[in-house]
Amino acid sequence: MSMTLTDDWRRLPVEAKADVPLDQVKAMGYVKEAGKKIRVFLTAQNGQVKGYIINTLDVAFREARLDGALDNITTEILKDSSWVVFQQIDHSIYTCGNSYFAVTLEADHATPFILKPTTTGPMKAKMRVVLHDEDDHNYYSNVINITLTKAQYAAAGTEFKSIR
Repeated sequence: MSMTLTDDWRRLPVEAKADVPLDQVKAMGYVKEAGKKIRVFLTAQNGQVKGYIINTLDVAFREARLDGALDNITTEILKDSSWVVFQQIDHSIYTCGNSYFAVTLEADHATPFILKPTTTGPMKAKMRVVLHDEDDHNYYSNVINITLTKAQYAAAGTEFKSIR
């Protein structure tokens, strides 16, 4: 995918899929960690970043949605030894209050998602996802390697300009 230096590529639509049992996530390389909590697991395959919100709690977890996509997610890259915002949801393009709702992620299930747009370029970078819940908790994913353009790297950590 060709990227230009506009803020459009920084918008982060996160396409959510139907929930799956944890066994399907294990098949993607996830190794269950000790303790019961919410986790975010990422994989990079064929130039696409796929992820899972994993619920190993004994109770259901509420996920915020925005027009069917996951809400309250940002991507961060490691830049100059610090994690900085790379992409985020652009809330300014959603003007209707009907766009916001929540779904329930049952215990021992995961919500698969795909990050869009996919980034490609000559520069290697480390990336993670941060999921922010309704109670202001942050859940950090594992770190994966991605590639991006010099312009994307330079824009990371700078003010995000909305589309409108």
